Amino acid sequence: MILGYVEEGQDLVVVAMNGGGEGHPAWWTNLRHDPRATVALAGGERRRVRARRAAGAERERLWARWRDVDASIDAHAAARSTPTPVVVLAPDPDA
Repeated sequence: MILGYVEEGQDLVVVAMNGGGEGHPAWWTNLRHDPRATVALAGGERRRVRARRAAGAERERLWARWRDVDASIDAHAAARSTPTPVVVLAPDPDA
C-alpha cells in the first residue's frame, strides 16, 4: 500500500481517506486492531511505528498541515459521509 504522509517531528501523519470512497481503508482497520507496523519510506528506510488516531486540537492542526499539501482535501472529505481519521505513526517505543 502506498500512502502519502507529512512529517511532524519523528512522526508520520497520514489520512485514512480510502481513496475518496466510503468506509475506512483496510490498513486503518488493521491498525485499529494492532497499532504496530513497519513502514518503508522512499530510499529504502524502514521504521517500526505505532499508530494512533489524532483527536481534538491535534487533529485540527495536523489536518491544516495536510491542507497545505493538498488544497482539495476538504472537498474530498466533504464528499464522504465517513469521517476521515488523521493517523499519527509514531516511532514504536518497544522496537
